[in-house]
Amino acid sequence: MLVTRKDAVRAGRGELGIVPGSMCAKSFIVRGLGCGDSLHSCSHGAGRVMSRAAARNSIPLKQHREATAHVECRKGQP
Repeated sequence: MLVTRKDAVRAGRGELGIVPGSMCAKSFIVRGLGCGDSLHSCSHGAGRVMSRAAARNSIPLKQHREATAHVECRKGQP
């Protein structure tokens, strides 16, 4: 069987994984339970409040820079 994990991470019994937070939220190191019903996978993050395009159009770059001053991330326009 071939398993594609879009927006999920491997979670075999005892296997370590990471569930990343958003730019301002913590990430979590997790240990898999090996649940066959979930194809030995777990969720990968919590999703977004808005799309990237919506954020670019509604949040000024100055506000983004201020909110993420302590976070290492891309601060400019794409």
